[in-house]
Amino acid sequence: MPASPSPSGRAAKRVSPPNEAGTPVLVWQGKAPASVSSALRLSPQASWGARTTTTEAVGNPQPADGSDHLIQGENLAVLQHLAATGWRGQVKLAYIDPPFDSGADYARQVQARSDSGQHGPAVRQVAYRDVWQPTDYVQFMYERLQAIWALLADDGSLFFHCDYRRAHHMRCLLDEIFGPDRFRNQIVWAYGTSARGAKATAGQFARNHDVILWYGKGPTTAFAPVRVERRIQTGEAKARGFRQDEQGTWFKTAPRGDYTDASIARLESEGRIYRTRTGTIRIKYPLRSEGDWVIEDVLVGDVWTDIPDAMHAGKHEQFNYPTRKPEALLARLIQAASSPDDLILDCFSGSGSTLVAAQRLGRRWIGCDVSPIAIQVAASRLAIEHPATETIGRRGRSAPASSRPGILWGSSGGHVDLAPLSLQWRSDRHSGVLNSGTLTISAPDLPAGMDQDWRSTIEAVYVDPAYDGQRFHRAIADVPVGHYRCVQGTYTVPLPDPAGMVCVQAIDIRGQVWTGSVAGDP
Repeated sequence: MPASPSPSGRAAKRVSPPNEAGTPVLVWQGKAPASVSSALRLSPQASWGARTTTTEAVGNPQPADGSDHLIQGENLAVLQHLAATGWRGQVKLAYIDPPFDSGADYARQVQARSDSGQHGPAVRQVAYRDVWQPTDYVQFMYERLQAIWALLADDGSLFFHCDYRRAHHMRCLLDEIFGPDRFRNQIVWAYGTSARGAKATAGQFARNHDVILWYGKGPTTAFAPVRVERRIQTGEAKARGFRQDEQGTWFKTAPRGDYTDASIARLESEGRIYRTRTGTIRIKYPLRSEGDWVIEDVLVGDVWTDIPDAMHAGKHEQFNYPTRKPEALLARLIQAASSPDDLILDCFSGSGSTLVAAQRLGRRWIGCDVSPIAIQVAASRLAIEHPATETIGRRGRSAPASSRPGILWGSSGGHVDLAPLSLQWRSDRHSGVLNSGTLTISAPDLPAGMDQDWRSTIEAVYVDPAYDGQRFHRAIADVPVGHYRCVQGTYTVPLPDPAGMVCVQAIDIRGQVWTGSVAGDP
């Protein structure tokens, strides 16, 4: 890997991934390590520190600040920038779910919101394109995998999510960059069992699984074995050979294996030995039971069949973004290979499932995506999940109904830019002290002929009641759940400083951001 720039702009000493002699490598036309300029500069991008609910420039995140960062930008530049500004060797776990080289565009249907219970018009919005020239994809991933390697801690892990199209090529790249001896697992995530539709007539076995390649940076990586509950009805438990002792406790048995006589004697004193009618010694493993169910704690292997895809996950995960992954999948990886307060990285963060799972599990995180649509969806999810942010509409509560759902589309289907909004502020004094106010948002200048409900195309509203002119703190988040909910538009806002400014961000369904502010004590 070329030398990474130091924060001062001078080239730092090169720290390269291992490339052991004799390791087979993948060769393609134009193969080259990523180039890094000696003075790396990024244009300011949106970064959201979820723990501090802060928006700031991408150039400012520091490893010691303890906050989390959601960055919109080209991920190779962001990764190189992080390496050059103190983040090298800081990441305990990186998970990436990059494009699969599927030859398709991935889009979502964007629909106007409504309180009336009727669908508004919808338009197709491309989230990202996944069409590549034959060698471009391999070069694209080669550059980014080297950059991720530099950010990993010595005992850090990379989980690379892919499928049948490129898994074989990516395994070769990872062997070259990390070393063949750093391979840990090839996890098979099987999310479907039946072939329907086109899969049933494709002339081949249905493709119902993805692959997650796990590599460690160093010889050892953090790992906590994962166990899951398997519930079996008592009738089936007997058929499987499970037994009950004199006290009614269910147990299963396993062969003696290589246990010594001394170990067998110890286990027998603990009541852990079962002898068959022929005198064969087997080891007893107690099971739990609840009513008509026997509960077995099963050690998870490298084939996962118990996590459904995001389409069949709970309602709280039904965000409008293609190729999203279920939170349960990410939670299992994060719990297995990291600890609370460790740093998690996802530089293809998409809808934010990795970041949400990390946040719930008490990990720090950095997320990055080039798509403004992805950033919009991820930011909304993180706002809903953040414990320090007052959320409005968390459970999909209806805002006051309007006479008709507002629509900002013309008859030709074109989109009208987010209309300029207006803020009205009414101070609320209690015993002569100004400590809160009522904020009302409106859109008095909608285009002629359009419905007058500006809320129909708004995905989220965020309020900072103590805006300092530089850093936006998302202290209040109005993120409706479902198409039949609109933002409320009127908010009771506490005032930490009556002399301060109240700032509002409104994000529409295309990711456009409108910002306005009003004095707390006008």
